[in-house]
Amino acid sequence: MAEVYPEKSLIVSRIRDIEIRINPKVISDIFGIPNSGITVFGDKWFEELGVDPTNVYKLLFKPNVSEFVSSNLLPTPKMFNGISHCVIPRNGNFQLVNANDLLIMYHLFMKEKMNLCHLIVHNMISVIQSRNKKSCLPYGMALTKNFIKFLIPFEGEKSIFDYSQFTPKKSKSHEAGTWH
Repeated sequence: MAEVYPEKSLIVSRIRDIEIRINPKVISDIFGIPNSGITVFGDKWFEELGVDPTNVYKLLFKPNVSEFVSSNLLPTPKMFNGISHCVIPRNGNFQLVNANDLLIMYHLFMKEKMNLCHLIVHNMISVIQSRNKKSCLPYGMALTKNFIKFLIPFEGEKSIFDYSQFTPKKSKSHEAGTWH
């Protein structure tokens, strides 16, 4: 089980007796992205940045709506889909636009730099803290690269899934002669 320290933007876990520490600097090093910009996350970002929520809603949603759902966004659905599936992935309801979705869209519209590394770590922390059994830790690619960085040995591990290596010979389109 991982330990989280939101005030330090830190996740600490042990795998095969090797301690793994995930923080914005580690995410920055692994993905080669800057660890700079605004560092906020969660429902209180409006307050922390001194932004009037009413102005954000006016900027992003159709006029005179009372439900802040994706169907009521101004022409930003593709942006919202990218955010809710890739930037801060989640399970369950993709219709609801939450505070973190607004945070990202607002910063994109205002062309203000935000710290993506901080956002990734805090999204992971929120999933760990939720204790929701249906949720899984997002950013599998970050975890895999962390395992490599921290030299976690996986020799002899058995997958719970059966995987086979893809080859063109296994492709139906290859058999039909339509694969180019």
